[in-house]
Amino acid sequence: MNTLAIDIGTYSIKFFEVQKERKSLRLLHFTEVILDEVRETMEEDVATEEIQTEIIESYLDEMDAVHTEGFEGKIVFQVPNHLFTTRYLHIPVKQVKKAEQMLPFQLDDELPYTIPELHYVTKFTKVQEGLDATVYISNLQTFDQFYQNLDQLNIIPAMLTSEMSALQCLMSKSKIEENNYCLIDLGHESTKVYFFHQNRIVSNHVSTIGGKVVDENISNTYDIPMDEVSIFKHQNSFFLTENQFSDVDEDQQEFAKLMKIIFWPLVMDLKRWLLGYRVARGSNIQKIILTGGTSRITNIDNFFSQNLNLPVEILKFHDIPTLESMGLTLEQQCSYQMA
Repeated sequence: MNTLAIDIGTYSIKFFEVQKERKSLRLLHFTEVILDEVRETMEEDVATEEIQTEIIESYLDEMDAVHTEGFEGKIVFQVPNHLFTTRYLHIPVKQVKKAEQMLPFQLDDELPYTIPELHYVTKFTKVQEGLDATVYISNLQTFDQFYQNLDQLNIIPAMLTSEMSALQCLMSKSKIEENNYCLIDLGHESTKVYFFHQNRIVSNHVSTIGGKVVDENISNTYDIPMDEVSIFKHQNSFFLTENQFSDVDEDQQEFAKLMKIIFWPLVMDLKRWLLGYRVARGSNIQKIILTGGTSRITNIDNFFSQNLNLPVEILKFHDIPTLESMGLTLEQQCSYQMA
């Protein structure tokens, strides 16, 4: 049976169809649909959610047309990030049933809903002194409405997961040797930051700095139309480290200064989160890993490495044994590995 993973983003939606063969996955098909390209064919002020729904419906209709008896594989996609929040708890018992009974009383008072109004899913991990719990929390009414919308559109997936849960599953199989590392997913409307201890997510943060902010600043500074600026960004944008400024002309220096200004709030947030991790865990982050479409900007790894004083690298498929032989280019890997 084939599996179709759908990565629903605010910049694009990626479709990734694979077939499991023993201990590996065989890539059958992949494609990316840009939301703005579809937006141009729809009414003005159409909601992003409507565009996403239109793209998914159209793609699944095409899949049914391609497969003689319709697509009979398994469909997997994630709950949008804005629909849930996450809490990390330690439960001082070793029995999961007891932990499940204790968990509602461990949730903090800062949640905007009462316990009966919550829908939550918990992932327990055995540790020496009990159980660590990662709790994915959503408002029950909001989640139910999201599910009902899927049901009405007849696109109920076989598995409904979260981006963070999928990432945890992916990284648990990685070859990364460091005990403490940070993965930065540089997306379009936001950047998600995940801190790992022994390949397990133990905290996460979100920044509003992403590809969209880069697009807007480049468009305003260089008078490039918004429908062209994304292409310009991926083909021509770059970062410079401090010792590289003397090797380029004045125009390139000005562009690099603009990029530094755009990303400096993220750098400062990362410094604060790295300090918080060290205080909370008693350990330093040993390495930073970049992924997401914006991680394709030239020299971004060296920019972060210099300003955070840590080794930085781009996540590649050879870090994940089950995905290393899929035959995607580096650029495609940056875009598709979260799927």
